[in-house]
Amino acid sequence: MDKIKHDENKLPVVKVFYRGKQAGMYYARRVGNCSVVLRHGAISFPVGTALTVQFRRLAKRNSVRKQTMAIVRHNSASGMLLSLQSAI
Repeated sequence: MDKIKHDENKLPVVKVFYRGKQAGMYYARRVGNCSVVLRHGAISFPVGTALTVQFRRLAKRNSVRKQTMAIVRHNSASGMLLSLQSAI
């Protein structure tokens, strides 16, 4: 996994959707080209669950949003690893 660590103040916020409904918002701990590690949140998804994720990053004038499909590959108290269906 191509990992990129982010400064605590610049972590991307990721909206997670399950079956078309927003399930929550998570901070990304690491972001790679084909995967993302999210901080542990209130809602936990089993391995193999298909999700839609929407990346939100603050830009100078607007918010850049990229939505893609993801599969939960690992889930523990330390966070949730998602593999992305398309590069971000």
